[in-house]
This record gives sequence, C-alpha cells and structure tokens, in this order.
Amino acid sequence: TLYLTKPLGTQPAMGALRVTDGEFAETVRSSTERPIETIAEEAVAWMTTPNRSAATAAREFASAATDVTGFGLAGQARVLAERSGVGVTLTDLPIIAGTHELSTLFGYGLATGESAETSGGLLLSISPDREDDFGAALADADVFYREVGRVTAGEGVTLDDPSREEIER
Repeated sequence: TLYLTKPLGTQPAMGALRVTDGEFAETVRSSTERPIETIAEEAVAWMTTPNRSAATAAREFASAATDVTGFGLAGQARVLAERSGVGVTLTDLPIIAGTHELSTLFGYGLATGESAETSGGLLLSISPDREDDFGAALADADVFYREVGRVTAGEGVTLDDPSREEIER
C-alpha cells in the first residue's frame, strides 16, 4: 500500500498568491470559496514541515520511499515504480482545501497527480501486514498520512479515478 505524508497543492496555492492585481486577480479569488491567503498559509505550513519525523517513524516499515517534489505525485510514483520494477496505481489524492479549483484554473494538473510540489511529503510503500504498526508509529509521531494507492504487477503509473480529500490544517 502507498501512503503520502503531506497533502498536495503547493503549486496552485503559491501561484494564486502571486496574482495580486487586475482582472485576473478577481478571477483567481472567485475560483475558490476559501480565501487565497488562508490556502497559501496552509501550503507554507506544509512546505516548512520537515519530513524528518515521517522518515524516522516510517523507517522500519517502508520497503520503498521517495519525496514528492517537482515531478508531482505521479512523476515521483513513476520513479519509484521504475526503480522497483513494479507498477503503481494511484487511487486517492489528499489535497490542500481550495487548491483543486486553483489548479484547474491555472492548468497545473493536480487532479492527475502532475502538479509540482515544493517540499512535499514522503511517498511510502508499506506491506499490508505492517500497516497497523506503521499507522500507529506515524500517529505517535503526530505525522499526517493518507493512503494514496497501491503497488501492482506490471510497470508504470495509472490513476484509478482517484478520489480527492480536501485537507484543512
């Protein structure tokens, strides 16, 4: 099973924050119900949360791991799949609340896992027989985590009509 330790959406959050004047600024602000400043504050909080606690808590449970950065979740999952000789199916996308609409407006690809992340979370592969202990270790370390997919036979990355969970910090 694949887990992610931070929600996605830093690229659209920061993109929206940079649009400050003119007609397009109003378009950006009206594209989401949440204030842009709130979305950006949450994105910055996630970006400035180190991965050390997640890495330490997951160390004895993960059979593969990578951080999610400029290639986005799908891109980093491709790297993990290629280097491990497996396939990956992404089924769930935890996202910072309000960033889906912003990503759609900007064309960043958040809904397909293609949106770049800055200081994203860890993508971790955990054996099903270790999931309970893994979850307890991350909960004890006060680390956010969500199941995002699974390792499969074959190769490459597929998105299986992923659901979106909007996360508010």
